[in-house]
Amino acid sequence: MPIDGELRRATDAAADLINPIDASASDAPGRAMYGVYCAPCHGMSGKGDGPVAKYYPSAGDLTRSDVQQRSDGWLYLVIVDGTEKMPSYAHELTRTERWQVVRFVRTLASPVP
Repeated sequence: MPIDGELRRATDAAADLINPIDASASDAPGRAMYGVYCAPCHGMSGKGDGPVAKYYPSAGDLTRSDVQQRSDGWLYLVIVDGTEKMPSYAHELTRTERWQVVRFVRTLASPVP
């Protein structure tokens, strides 16, 4: 089913999706959306320690290198489609808001030692 004119998840499509939000843009809009839709499970730190996480199977740690190494398109499609443990936010967030969340998630990367 198309969402905002986009075809829904085809794993191959993730590589073709490019975040239109410049990496130097403020992360404030994405932080705000993340705070509402993602932080309850993932926590503001992204470590999966949000206030409702204890009531559900483990929320993913978004700071992990295997998550951060995924493409922006992959993260975007997870937001659109959800996962086995996470609902889809295709109808709650606009296309731009989804990309802003992806931009913010990139700021959660664990520092490299």
